[in-house]
Amino acid sequence: MINCCIFDLDGTLIDSLTDLGETVNQLLKEKNLTPYPIEDYRMMVGDGVKMLLKRAFPQADETELCQLKEMFDMIYPKNCFQNTRPYHGIPEVLDRLKKQHVRLAVLSNKPDLFAKQICSRFFGNDLFFTIAGQREDFPKKPSPEGAEEIIRRCGCKKEQVLFVGDSNVDIFTAKHAGIKSCGVLWGFRSKKELSAAGADYLIAEPYELLECLSI
Repeated sequence: MINCCIFDLDGTLIDSLTDLGETVNQLLKEKNLTPYPIEDYRMMVGDGVKMLLKRAFPQADETELCQLKEMFDMIYPKNCFQNTRPYHGIPEVLDRLKKQHVRLAVLSNKPDLFAKQICSRFFGNDLFFTIAGQREDFPKKPSPEGAEEIIRRCGCKKEQVLFVGDSNVDIFTAKHAGIKSCGVLWGFRSKKELSAAGADYLIAEPYELLECLSI
């Protein structure tokens, strides 16, 4: 029986693609470079801000990437609530899981401060027992360390934990941590990618998660 669900954030709980893309496009414009179509960012996000910027600015060296990240960190807080919203059905499903005493957590490659602010804004402060964004003391996904820390804090056995995400990064994180994975088809990546990564479950609508857990 699943007693704990660990969720990815962007592309899984919230649709943040437009705000992420427009933030990077603003940086591109400031550098007199051509912005990308928002849809192109589906394949660019998911591995943290530094990698997102590296993909958007392939010619940038390490010093330039650090400067771009500083600029991103200043601009994104002004953009992150413009278009970002929870996916339809997500709040209701999370509420149902909470009422069934499933412990809920977030593990994201989004910077920790942004992840906590967005979760607080859209889901309140009492829904998740922990929210872990990217921070210096843990490697980012697909390293299992963040998931394993959440599992220790949760007090559940690994066979009682399900990782829910929209990309191969999330599926690989689950595999590395030795837990089951559920790929969501409403997010940023494709069914083909999730299947190739070896997702244990694939769901097309949030309510199907309840069926996976027999809730």
